[in-house]
Amino acid sequence: MIILQLLFNSPPKVFKLVSLVVVAAIVETTLIFSLSKLDVTSTQFTYEASLIVALTFSALILRLACLWIVNYHCLSAVSKLNTRLLDSIHERSFHNRIQSFNFTSQAEKVQIIGTSVLVPIVNGIASLIIGFFIFCTLIWLYGLSIIWLTIFIFMFYFLVVVAVNGKLGDNSKVLANYQLKRALLINEATDGSVEIEVSNTFHKQKKRFKDNEGNFVRSAAKLLFLGGVPRYVLECMLILALIIALIYGQITDLESSDIITFAFGCLRLVPLAQQTYNGWARYRGNQTSIQEIINTLATYEAGGFYTPSKLEVVDKGDRLLIHWLEKVKHVEMPPRLKLEFEIGKFSEIKGRSGIGKSALIHDMIKGLNRTKINVGLVAPYNARFSCTVNEYMEFFDITNRLRLNDLVKKFKLGKEYDDDFSGRHIIELSTGEFQRLQLVRELIKEPRILILDEAFANLDQEVISTIIHELILMQNTAFLLVSHTALSGVPKLMEINLDK
Repeated sequence: MIILQLLFNSPPKVFKLVSLVVVAAIVETTLIFSLSKLDVTSTQFTYEASLIVALTFSALILRLACLWIVNYHCLSAVSKLNTRLLDSIHERSFHNRIQSFNFTSQAEKVQIIGTSVLVPIVNGIASLIIGFFIFCTLIWLYGLSIIWLTIFIFMFYFLVVVAVNGKLGDNSKVLANYQLKRALLINEATDGSVEIEVSNTFHKQKKRFKDNEGNFVRSAAKLLFLGGVPRYVLECMLILALIIALIYGQITDLESSDIITFAFGCLRLVPLAQQTYNGWARYRGNQTSIQEIINTLATYEAGGFYTPSKLEVVDKGDRLLIHWLEKVKHVEMPPRLKLEFEIGKFSEIKGRSGIGKSALIHDMIKGLNRTKINVGLVAPYNARFSCTVNEYMEFFDITNRLRLNDLVKKFKLGKEYDDDFSGRHIIELSTGEFQRLQLVRELIKEPRILILDEAFANLDQEVISTIIHELILMQNTAFLLVSHTALSGVPKLMEINLDK
């Protein structure tokens, strides 16, 4: 299980946790031994009584320490897993415009699994170790009768577990599908809100959402109920064993200290057994979701994601030649395609929709990342970060306030950058405003190559003319236009039509 690998890939962490659990187990077994030797008829607060009090508080402190360390290390493992998932998402979505809802759903699953599955599993393992120590101590004190009693209890317990096991698996699959479908439905309602409103079909979307929520309520309720049944059966059986021991003690004149010790041992085993079962049930009930995350990360670590085609890059100062030595996947392109760039001039890639223009430039970006050539990209599909315009610029290290003010006014984005525009949220900008903001960013950064992928599609002609004028004034940048149609009024170096 990959989450446990993350947790246990550090030997010092494992040693700290195991050592603490073993010490806690030894303290609890010492407490049971001390209880068995206690003289309950004495009216004095003896040394044995003082030792029992000290051991009781020590056991409490050690159990709390175990709880804290388990929770902290488990959640740290979840944090590492989220980081690895982010790497996976970035690599998979770079070349393929994959919808984000699937990865959002997996990130939610990681969080749920970390807090609701991983923590109970590790706590269950710790409880199993402590319970084993206590069980061995009771056998040492009271012999084989404890073993026979345990066999009887766990045979009954096993039958109950077998009875609910299949239902647990079925309902866990329903829950896994619910999480994915919920993310999909929310994504559809958000991205397709205008289309849904125009067609007056929101009530249908809402019904689909409610049906999915109904599946969640039914399957989750069954999962929680079936998960709790064996636990309560075990608790009742242990309490029944305690009652039998008390009755047997009265008949045989068993020592009071033995009855107290047996009672303490059984009552201590109840929560430990509950935690052990809970860990197993959480793992069993979430296997489908866990396996999805394992498959995603295994694919990433096996190198199953997109790798760029082989490029030959010739840098001649003011001119740059990029030569594809192999065909790019999913792109209709001539063999051994060459792109030439020159400072201040525009190279152009044209072609019909779906022919692979964006895929080609993404391949080029990925390939040029291995070099020291800076590349900029302006496109309608670029991400709208959840931040203000000012935070967006700071993220991309844009700090030239004078230039920002100048371009904001020229591109009709506002009167002054620091007036009201810088405080607006990116999500509030129209498509045209967002594209102009990207152009402002790239004009200040001045990359070696600036890719303009349908960058003028949502702009009026007056603004386009202003932008082209500013682009031509750039001293260190060559341009690549990617468009369905030609752009006039720019100094062109070369043109490639993928339709031919």
